[in-house]
Amino acid sequence: MFYPFANSKLEREKQGGLVVVILGWCLLVVYLAILLDLMPRLSLLKHPLSKESLPSARTPPPRETLMQEGGGTRATALFTPTEGAEDRGLEAVQVVMAGDTAGLGGMVAAVNSVMMHTKWPVKFYLATTDDERQHLELWIKSTKLHRMVYKLRTLPRTRPKDRPLRFVKTQLSELFPELEGPVVYLDWDVILLWEQQTQLSAADSCCLDKASLALSCCCLDKASLALSCCCLDKHTKLPLPGLCPGDIWELNSTPMRPDHLGAFSEDCAGPAGGPWSGRRRYATALNLHQSQMMNIDIDAAGCPFTTGVFLANLTRWRETGVTTKLRWWLDSHKRQSIVGVEPGMDEVEAAMLIVFYDRIAHLDPLWHVQHLGTSSGGRHSKQFVERAKLLHWSGPSKPWHRRCAHSELWERYFIPDPTAQFRPARKRG
Repeated sequence: MFYPFANSKLEREKQGGLVVVILGWCLLVVYLAILLDLMPRLSLLKHPLSKESLPSARTPPPRETLMQEGGGTRATALFTPTEGAEDRGLEAVQVVMAGDTAGLGGMVAAVNSVMMHTKWPVKFYLATTDDERQHLELWIKSTKLHRMVYKLRTLPRTRPKDRPLRFVKTQLSELFPELEGPVVYLDWDVILLWEQQTQLSAADSCCLDKASLALSCCCLDKASLALSCCCLDKHTKLPLPGLCPGDIWELNSTPMRPDHLGAFSEDCAGPAGGPWSGRRRYATALNLHQSQMMNIDIDAAGCPFTTGVFLANLTRWRETGVTTKLRWWLDSHKRQSIVGVEPGMDEVEAAMLIVFYDRIAHLDPLWHVQHLGTSSGGRHSKQFVERAKLLHWSGPSKPWHRRCAHSELWERYFIPDPTAQFRPARKRG
């Protein structure tokens, strides 16, 4: 028998069931959104690091990425530090640097590279000679560095006239008595690099890891196709531990035991191709036959560390009298050398090797890729160097000289001197 309305009724029942299913899914999505705290953060649908989705900068200038400008590689803003970070009880990373006439431009570039690659509050403690104090202050105030947080100290005139900056690292607690806890020391011929990830053709994006509740933001510079990624806490918008390569916060967070005085990088190899290549040992770095040294149990075949980049625990320094011990060994050197036969060693590094022996943690090697200022500095491939987190042009050649390995990476961070007193050799004339 034929029922003309049967199909219509059946279709209405199917449609009604479909509506119920869709409604159920919608309610489930809303519930999950509330559970994951996504509803108040609709700004994630916008550019992940736009003003609507991240707080505005307060102190340091923006994090930056590389773009092409006028035929040369310059820097433009990509990330901005989080506003109110210190108000939420977040301690600033303390960074100490020193520079004189010869390396003031290097120190400025190093400071710029730190600021470009961090979302953590950073406070700089800078030292320079009396002759360069006004020059450095003008350089800071006249450029984008004017927003940095810093203290500037003049090196006492009683410092030795021969390379006085060498002694800054041994006098940290006296030069900056307000410093406590972990302190990052950087030589003036270093830069930090932001780890370049794979290229993207898609738009910038942010996503939430439901397991760790980490907000992962990747921003694509459409000019250079450089991608920078960082995992942020979804509430504070600050980097999560160990998830933001190239950030000074990672170096500052190097694990140390309570009895450690600092974290340094070992260097058994030395500059590749040189007469001491692969032969750096305590026996070559120190004069183990010095009368006072003979009373210390040091493994002559052990690998010494280097002092151009390190993390110091200044609280422990004061508790254990590190500065006094360093000064004692420097005085002992005046009577009988504590320096070994290794070229490039001096009494400051030798004294630190003695006082810190067997009381240090080890830095990730990528946080101190060194010897770029030696004749072997060009042996590193460009791919390896760009994977590094910190580059150090230790050695006689500096990246602002006419010929130096990988100087194009340093030039990305150099800020021209407003007085034109400091000019990289390749830009003169």
